[in-house]
Amino acid sequence: MRRYPQGIVNARIPMAVAAGLLVAACAGESQRLACPQVSTVFGLDRLELTYPGAAEPIPTFLDVSQVICERDGDEIVVANAVAIRLAGPTPPGGAEVRYSIFVESAGGMSPNSNQVALIAPGSRGAVEYFDHRLPATVVDGGQPARILYALVPDAAEYERLRSEVPRP
Repeated sequence: MRRYPQGIVNARIPMAVAAGLLVAACAGESQRLACPQVSTVFGLDRLELTYPGAAEPIPTFLDVSQVICERDGDEIVVANAVAIRLAGPTPPGGAEVRYSIFVESAGGMSPNSNQVALIAPGSRGAVEYFDHRLPATVVDGGQPARILYALVPDAAEYERLRSEVPRP
């Protein structure tokens, strides 16, 4: 995975997020290759997080867009953008938004990395760009991998989420 420097998103610029994810098919000579699905983890894409200097938790959103898939030898390169937005004013010192990236394949789910997006004072969000390099997955007889993004809940949000989940 390669991470590109983040860009600051102006609060007045609408966040254009694809309603459906672009799933491109990468073609080989005699086999079709699948582009991995790239999305957010439902329930961990919108959280109310507490930031230093903020009077109350701020709704925070994580969206994935601009998914492009290309074949490079025996690998598939998946490029995508991640937009992190705050629904309230940014605290005076800015905000550090923590999120994680997971890769799911036939072997199971594994954490890929933990990230921190820095949102500058006066801005309402940030956009970060990633290139993921994954082994090519043949559609016939195999399942393509998935790349998942999730906000990391702070202690207060974790307790709120935990209280909503019924225990067996």
